[in-house]
Amino acid sequence: MQQRGETSILLAERGPAARESLSELFRDEGYQVLEAPDSASAINHINNNDGLHVILTDLDMPAWHSIIRHARAVAPSAFILCMVGCASNCDVTEAQRLGAHSHFLKPLEFVDLHQSIQKLLAGKPLR
Repeated sequence: MQQRGETSILLAERGPAARESLSELFRDEGYQVLEAPDSASAINHINNNDGLHVILTDLDMPAWHSIIRHARAVAPSAFILCMVGCASNCDVTEAQRLGAHSHFLKPLEFVDLHQSIQKLLAGKPLR
């Protein structure tokens, strides 16, 4: 299992307040957090950061498909989790088909999200 200080999370969220709040919560838990306000920035982080452990992406972000596809190709061992606000069930199904491990409804419950990340990092299944 990864130690928290060694665990990197890419947070792709277009909303600045949500992105900053989540980043702060993860950093308070000891994670290394990379922030991306759009899909191009997320893909750039994936390309430039070997060993990403978790990719948390917003399905309400334009071109979220490209983040998941790119992560599967470049960082196949990373866990991909999706955040869903007004995205449709079709988007969730498509995200899982592309390789996402799970999704979380907004507004997020940080405790649930954090526990799920800990389970994945420990090699335990979700649900």
